[in-house]
Amino acid sequence: MLFLTGGEYRFTVKASSFVIASMDASFKITGITCTNNENQVYELSSYTTLGYLTTKQSLEINRISVIDHDKYSMPDPRQSYVIQFYKPISELEYRGVSTAGRF
Repeated sequence: MLFLTGGEYRFTVKASSFVIASMDASFKITGITCTNNENQVYELSSYTTLGYLTTKQSLEINRISVIDHDKYSMPDPRQSYVIQFYKPISELEYRGVSTAGRF
C-alpha cells in the first residue's frame, strides 16, 4: 500500500481554459511526483489529463475562480483546492530512490 503525507507531493498543473469575463479557469493535472519517508520516489505523468483542480464544495465541476495578482491570473490563494484524479493514486509508478532527499 502506498501512503504519503500531503507535503511530499508535486503536481504538474496547466491552465486548459480561461474566461476573462467570468474570471474562472480550468486547470488540468498532467503529472504527480511523490517522495515517501524512505526517499523512495513515485511518479505518474501523461500527455493526457490525469485529473483536474476543483474545490471541495463542488468536486464534479472542473472550473475554479481566479484572481488578478501583479498582472497575472492565478487560483485564489484564500481558497482550499482538491485534485480530482481520473485514476487511483495507487497507479503511481516506483522510480527509485531520491539522492536529493525529500522536497
